[in-house]
Amino acid sequence: MDDPLEGYSSELFVQNVIGCKSFTVYHVLACTALFFFHDGLLRLFWRRKAASKRHVFLLLDFFVIILPTLLIVTLLSDWMAYLLRFLMMSSVVLMLKCAVASGDREGGTIGAPDDEKGHSQEYIVVTEFRGCVLLLVCIAILAVDFDLFPYEMVKTDRQGYSLMDLGVGTFIIANALVAPQTQE
Repeated sequence: MDDPLEGYSSELFVQNVIGCKSFTVYHVLACTALFFFHDGLLRLFWRRKAASKRHVFLLLDFFVIILPTLLIVTLLSDWMAYLLRFLMMSSVVLMLKCAVASGDREGGTIGAPDDEKGHSQEYIVVTEFRGCVLLLVCIAILAVDFDLFPYEMVKTDRQGYSLMDLGVGTFIIANALVAPQTQE
């Protein structure tokens, strides 16, 4: 038989959630964006060295984007501010290293104007934004059922906002960017 208190305890869990601080949501979004930025810089740096090895880039995506994003929303949620500072400093170091490696010290562009498949950089940015949103939404939806997910990031009940509330709006924006009506 079903335990009648089981449903009641899950209702108490989601009641009176007032959300988290705005800096918490900012830190999650900024860290995730910097993970994607690091992935792009590392791809530029290793483009010539690992051009024929697709599994290298798959592992790079997992260890630079997916795993760190999962960790900042669960285990490292208390350390996000420090991680954001580290990511900012390492971004500068990676940008300088990529600029030196490409021989572009005169101030030109670091990367190629188009990727390997001929897509322009504008569409790559939209694709990465959509990937970032989908990754955060999937992690938040799946991780909310576990104790590792911070309680303040759960969808709010009546007031305030949290990471899951922001996911609804960004999901709408991400899909509106590629809607057929906007392509005209």
